[in-house]
Amino acid sequence: MRKLLTLVPSLSIASQNLVDSDPKQRLKVSLKQLQSQAERINLLSAELERSIWEFETLATQINEDSRFFRIEQRQAKRFQICEYHSVFLPIIQQKSNGRFVVTSRNMNLSQPKQKARSLIQRLRQWIIRKPTGQEIDKKDL
Repeated sequence: MRKLLTLVPSLSIASQNLVDSDPKQRLKVSLKQLQSQAERINLLSAELERSIWEFETLATQINEDSRFFRIEQRQAKRFQICEYHSVFLPIIQQKSNGRFVVTSRNMNLSQPKQKARSLIQRLRQWIIRKPTGQEIDKKDL
């Protein structure tokens, strides 16, 4: 975790020297810091999303690899190393009027699997129809 945090630029607190300065200058520096912090949070959120996808990929590979051991041990029960629930990632958005909104976005971990299942189902249907000399229609994929 420390390594990740060192990769993300930290916020420099320049406002300590601004206590006695002009309010306009303080406001300008503070707004710049706020923008920088919003960018930092969004960068951390993107890094977290990438790490979660990597985790999901590894878990899927473990599930697939464990299939061979289940066959050897004659176990019918399917092994799942991980459960997936709804995941929300924090993000900071800035409206056109300059106002910041702290919100979150949903990360659907089952979406790629649903797309893959749908594609497999369409391919199976296409194979069952046994087209003779026909190309695969793009809408079927």
